[in-house]
Order: sequence, then structure tokens, then C-alpha cells
Amino acid sequence: MPEVEEVIVTGTAIRGTPIDSPYAVEVLDRDAYEDRGAPALTDLFKNLGANAGAIGEVTSWLNGTGQAVPETAANVNLRGLGASRTLVLFNGQRQVYVPARLTGGRFVDVNALPLIALKRVEVLKEGAAAVYGSDAVAGVVNFITRSDFAGFEVAGAFEHFDGAGDADLGAIWGGALGDAHLVVAFERAERQRLNLAERSFGLPADGAAYWGWSGTGNPGAFMVPESSAGGTEPLSALLAAAPRFVDPRCAEMGGENWGSTCGFRFGRWDNLIESQQQTRLFAELSGDYGASGSYRVEMLWADAQIPAWLTTPTSPPVARYDDVQLVAADHPGRVALAAGHGALPGSDGSAIDLQGTEDWYFLGRLVGNAGPGREVPRETSTLRLAAQAQGETGALHYDLGVAWSRADGLMNRPAEYAYRRFLAFRGFGGAGCGVGVVADATAVSGLALGPVPNGVAPGQGNCRYYNPFSNAIEHSAQPGSAFAGVRNPDFRADLANDPALFDWIGEEVRIRDEAEMLVVDAVVGADWIPERLSVAAGYQMRRFAATTRPSDAANLALNPCWIPGDRSCRSPTGLFASARGQLPFDADQTTHAAFVEGALKLGARWDAQIAAHYERHDQASTFDPKLALRLAVNDALALRGSVQTTFRTPSVDDLNPDISTKLELLPAVGTFKAIETQGNPHLDPESALTFNLGAVLLTPSLEVTVDYWRYEFSDPVRVLPFRAIEAAYASSATRARVQALVFCPGDLNDGSCEAAEVERIRVQSINGPDVDTSGVDMQVGGWRPLGGGDLEWGASASYIATYDVAALALNGLELVAPLDAVGYLNDPVDPAVPPLPRWKTAAFATWRWRDLRLTGRINRVSAYEDRDRSAGDRFADIDAFQTVDLTLSWRLPERGITMSLAALNVADAAPPLVGSDHFFDGMTHNPKGRRLKLRLRYRFGG
Repeated sequence: MPEVEEVIVTGTAIRGTPIDSPYAVEVLDRDAYEDRGAPALTDLFKNLGANAGAIGEVTSWLNGTGQAVPETAANVNLRGLGASRTLVLFNGQRQVYVPARLTGGRFVDVNALPLIALKRVEVLKEGAAAVYGSDAVAGVVNFITRSDFAGFEVAGAFEHFDGAGDADLGAIWGGALGDAHLVVAFERAERQRLNLAERSFGLPADGAAYWGWSGTGNPGAFMVPESSAGGTEPLSALLAAAPRFVDPRCAEMGGENWGSTCGFRFGRWDNLIESQQQTRLFAELSGDYGASGSYRVEMLWADAQIPAWLTTPTSPPVARYDDVQLVAADHPGRVALAAGHGALPGSDGSAIDLQGTEDWYFLGRLVGNAGPGREVPRETSTLRLAAQAQGETGALHYDLGVAWSRADGLMNRPAEYAYRRFLAFRGFGGAGCGVGVVADATAVSGLALGPVPNGVAPGQGNCRYYNPFSNAIEHSAQPGSAFAGVRNPDFRADLANDPALFDWIGEEVRIRDEAEMLVVDAVVGADWIPERLSVAAGYQMRRFAATTRPSDAANLALNPCWIPGDRSCRSPTGLFASARGQLPFDADQTTHAAFVEGALKLGARWDAQIAAHYERHDQASTFDPKLALRLAVNDALALRGSVQTTFRTPSVDDLNPDISTKLELLPAVGTFKAIETQGNPHLDPESALTFNLGAVLLTPSLEVTVDYWRYEFSDPVRVLPFRAIEAAYASSATRARVQALVFCPGDLNDGSCEAAEVERIRVQSINGPDVDTSGVDMQVGGWRPLGGGDLEWGASASYIATYDVAALALNGLELVAPLDAVGYLNDPVDPAVPPLPRWKTAAFATWRWRDLRLTGRINRVSAYEDRDRSAGDRFADIDAFQTVDLTLSWRLPERGITMSLAALNVADAAPPLVGSDHFFDGMTHNPKGRRLKLRLRYRFGG
């Protein structure tokens, strides 16, 4: 049996408590981590049985954060209850959350800590509010650093996989600094871009029938309305009912002619992994004072950069049925189209006469199949200062701590000015044209042309037309399209759009978010009755503050309408025709908490732990007790169990009544539309009742643990599901119940439009339906001599028995039926319920012989289903995903060198197909395929 390192158990404040043996916590030390091939933390937690719905690679369009969190961040989501309900600690102390407004609460970015400085990771897989308070509903993950490291170590690795690769370089030094011990670590990690087109599953030939496509493309379609009798019918109604024709070069440019629109595959401009650089610096000073005291001071700085986040060339306009994208009869592109095509088939079966003089309205985006995609920078940084002091005074021992941490982020998103788009369609585009717009309450868009100076004419001089027709496009950038390498025969250079015009119309929505946390802890304890009763009590003060500072162009307080400075619009949409602006935000939350804990030895075999926690927030207070028992049946077998309540207050984001906006696909509309999310200052706190029953068998050559767990989770904070709102609106029987949340053309929410005409939906934070989840975790491991060396082996399995979500009602309407979520994809865009395969299993074997270590590991995720697809649909059943990893390490102790070669996913297993935009489940599976990783480590001293 290998030597077992002493582990300070996460989950209790009492020293040496037998109720909390190391087997109540899953521990991953450095050796085990390196035997796995030293994976990224995202991969590590995806393979953790207790975790469900991890982010860290999948684009922010699809990771449930509403594009608020960059792809450099990673999280932990124990039991799939939401990452904000897993408490993440660094050396036992809290860390600031990500600087982003998130519904349901924020989480800690675990990528901030340099891996070379990590000693181990401890995962407490049960609620822990009785000791830690709010956020520990689902469990605790504690990252513990190499405080006692001595010497110098430098390690570098390069991981190659088809189409891209990762590289990292780190160094750590530890040594005496006077009477203290100083450890300094530095790490630099770089990732190469991996585009969706690099994977065979990413852009399937028949993908037009599924996801990854938009109904608003370029080339696009054109609406040709007929005048209403007497001219009284509003333009929005005319456009919704108007016959349409599709640009004649739609298919050859890589689109799909869907009769009334030209489908656009935006996935061509999505990355599976963004090009990024992460730099991390960590320093820790520790030492002794007095007769029995010790201290530790630490500093962490981390910086993450995505220099060029890639996204679709332009976004679809939020409003489809207005007069912004008007194409008059004298538009040069339209004149050329009519000259080359006398008539085209309309969506109503008639022939559309292209020689007519009525206005047309473009149903499309400014740039599509011709590309290129747009790139904007994104960045986050973290700074942390923390200190702890421990010691004894008389019969008491104490632990004092203070931690201050701050994170800030810049999340840029491309956008287009609505009023400039309006001008460009009319031939008055460009910085030097000199024609503006004015507010017009009679127009659906609210815009009208301003005065046209003498001598200024559309398309003349400094004034430019935007041309929405395919005769402006020479080549397609869509792989496999007819015009990808062949010149469009309709192309005319004099009709091509000037790149400077796109630069003038385009803009970046720049949002600077900041978050700051201050935590002060004090814990005292004593062996009140030696070897019989130990007690501990503690106090904690936490203050969390968050701010959001949009750029002037994105600031709804400065520019609520489409015209700069105008305040006459009904709804504060901002200046942009796609991405919405945001209001400045400044809020804080202060928490005071106290707890008491006792460990009682009831006899030779029975131990008990009793704890209680009181916490007072600005909005609410709570009292949470815990009882745990442990029975030593004999020297090898122990049984344990616990029952407790947990609590979590609504976050500053959930309480904020200001609106934030993201684009989401509305199936009935067939394209992306604005979803406005509004906080709710009247939310109730979340609470949960948790149960745990376990057994531990430990012999010199065998270790077995079995744990049953259950969470009865009440009042979880979430938002109303926008797609359920859309579905209810589509039915005449239920429309009135939800129409106040649905906005039609003209900014009306009176139920006057059909579901296919909806322009935006507004949803609010709510206390959602109760969740009841349970399951079993199993681990087995052993040791034995083999072939002159030692063989260590193990296997683990996590089984989710239930994940039941109660019905969600709104205004007396059952908006969402009761849900049995186990074994289903659920909705990966909605973080309320992540994908939940029923089984996660793993097995490994490590053989050590002299200076060689060989490890083989199998990870398997069971099959699950997409309940939203009918039987026979190729995406209805999601296959099991199994990978095999091999790692060989060779240590040269006389030279201080360790070399390792890992082959991860040896069989090059592709992730199972999923009916989502990227055609795989980015929260569960890995898209990189076979990876070869070479790692070198050099160490001396110590």
C-alpha cells in the first residue's frame, strides 16, 4: 500500500474529527493528476462523476451565460444544481466570482489558479452550509497549494490534436526567506484556435435541416407588400403577410432556399476552442510566530486574453417587420437584379415581377456567406490577497483569516448601428455623407430621413448604398458551396459593398464588469473533553460588490433609442439593430454569519457531529443545522450518514430590476431574437434539505466507498423559460396569459401578431419549481505487487437515480410540465437543468516499476436522449461516449528530470452527435479527438 499523505479534510472546522475521514471527500493529488495526463481543469471536471454541466471551452453563445463569461473561464457544477451552488475555495478561503451578470448567481473561475502551484483538490460532495454558509448547497471544492514546496521546478507541456494544440510553461520556487518560507509560482498557457469546420461532425452536409443555421442570411429574401385598402393597415402587418422571394444565388452562395427565407449556416464562423493566452502568478509566504502560532500570506494574479473571439459576420436585425431595410425601386442593386431576372418565384406560389415600382424590404443580415467573420477581443483579470493565522492559546486553538479578491472583465460583442443601417439602405451611408435621421413616431422603426443638403444625392459623392443582393458578392466563404472557388456570374464590381461602409455601420458593444469580495473569518476551537468532545465556533463577514460600465455607445442611460441622444422611444433598446445596450449597474451585498460545531465520541464505535449556522444577508436570514453520525462496525468497515439544511440568498444580479439582453433562437420565428432578462427584487431565498448515507471499507490492499445522496431543493432562482413563453403565445388558448411578455412589431405587447412575427420576449427572475435529485457514488481501489513493481487500480461510478423538477406555472397556466430530467439532454442553452447522463464511470490502473509509471484510464459517459426530438430522428438518441487514455512517465532522479508522454482518447473517439448548433454536447463531451501530450519537468533542490 502506498504511503498516504495526511489530508486536512474540507467540510469541518474541527481538527482530527473521525466523522470526517478523508473518504468523505474525493481527493486528487498531484501524482494522480499527472497520471491522467495533466488535463485542463475543464476536462478534469467533465470526467468527475459528481459534476454535470461544466463550461470552459464551449462558446459563450452556448454555455448558458448569455455571452457574459469568456471561454477562458471554467467552473464546477456539482450534482448539476448550478455552478453558483458549488462553493469554491482557495486554501480554505473564498474567492471572488466571475465579473459577469448571471441569472441564478455567479460562480468562481477555477482557471485563475496556476496548476503548477496546486498540491491537491478536495471535493466535498454534499451540502455544507452548516460550516460554510451560502453557496455550499451542492458541495465544496477546495484548491490547496504547495505551501511547503522547497527547491526549483520548471515544467512545460505541448498537447497536439488535429487542427490545433495547447502549450503551457510553468515554474515554481520555494525556499527560506529569513525565518519564513516563500513559494513563488508562474504559469503561461496558450491555446490555438480550433474551428468548427476542423471536425467532421461540425458542419454536416444535411445540417440545414437541423441546428447551426439561421433563417436570416445573406444572400437573403425580400418582402414585397401590397398596399392595404385605404392605406390604413400598418406596415408591420403588411410585411408579415407579404409574399417573398429568395435571392436567386442563395444556394450557390452556400445558403438553403427555405421558400420564404435563405437559410444561413452561421456555424462556419464558430470556434470549438478560441485562441487564448492565460498568465498566472502566485506567491505564498508562511512561517511561525510565538510558541505555537503560524501564518500564511498569499497573492494571486491571473490574466486571460482572447485576442480575437470569432463570431458570425453580422447578426440578424432584431426587428424584421419595420422600414429600416427598405430597398426602393431605384436602388442600383435592385435595378441590376431586375435586368438579369425578369421574375422570380414567390413564397405564395405566384411570380414576383422584378420590374415593379413598390418598395421591397430586405429579410436578411448585412454580411453572411461571403464572410469574413468578425473578431473582437475579450479579457479578464483577477487579483487576490489573503492571509491566515493559526495558533493556540491555552486550551483554545484559533484560525483567523482575511481574503480580498477582485476580478474585472471586458466582454466585447460586435453590433451594427440601426440608424446607420437605415441610411445605408437609402444610399446615404458613410461617414462623410452628411445626412442624418430624425425620430418619427408614425414609422414602425421610429426613424425618418433628416434634411438632405443641396447637392447631396443617394449613392453619389461621399454617400454610399448598401447593396443587399448577391450581385454585390464575388465569392462565398461557405465550405462546399458552388461559389466557394468560382466567381459569381452576377457579380458586378461597381455594385460591391465598400468595406469602409461596413466599418462605419459596425461597432463593438463594450461592457466592463468588475466584482470584488472581502471576507473576514475567525474560528476558535478546543478539545473540551479530551478524546470525547471537540468544539469549534466561528464568525464570518462577507461583502460582495459588482459594477457594470458600458461604453457610451452601449450605455442605455445615455442612448436608450436608435438615434443617439434620443429618448422618445417606448422601449430602451439602444443604438444597435442586433446586440442591445446595457444600463450601468452598481450593487453590493453584505453577509454576517456565525456557526458552532461539535464532534462527540459516543462510545468505542459511535461518533457524532452536530453543527449549526446562522447567516444574515441584506435581504434575508437563515438557520441551518447538520447532524452526522459515524459507526465503526469493525477495524475495516465504517458506516456514516448526515442530514442537514442548506441556504442560498438571491444574488445581486437576480435582484437587479434592470434589463439585460441576449440573442436566442426562437423556433417559431426561425431566427435569433432579443431575449430581455429582468431581475426581481422580491425573490425568496433558496433552500435545500440534504441526506447522505455511506459505507467505507478499508483494508491494507483494498478501499471501497459507497454513498447515497439526496437533495430536496426548494425555490431555486432561475428565469422564466423564453421558449415556453413563445410556445404558450403561439396557442390562441394561452396567448393572453403571456402576451405581456411578448413584443410584436412596433414595440407592442398586445397579442396583435402571430408567433412567427415576434420581435422580442421579456422574462424575469423567479423562484422556480422545486428540484428533487438523488443518486449513488461508488469507488473501489486496491494495491498489489506485480512484476517487480506495484500495481494500483481503481474504478468509480456515479449514478443519478432521480432529478425531478416540479411543474412551472405562470398566471394560472402550467408553462412547463413536471420534468424527469435524468438521462436527457435537457436544454444546453438553459443552465437551470444541464445535460444529465445517468451514469459516469471510470477505471484506471497504474503500474510503478523503478522509475517508470504507466497508467491506463477509461472514462465513460452513458447514452442519453434529446426528448425534444421524435423517434427516428438521428439526433434523438445520444450515444455513450468512451475514451481511453495512456500515460507513460519516466523519472531520472539523478538529473531531476521527469518525462511523460500521454495519449488521450487513443481510439480518436468522436463525441456523439447532438442536435445543437455545434452538433455535440460541449458541457459533457470533448470535441478534440486524439491528443498527444509531451510533458517535461525539471526539479532540483528540496
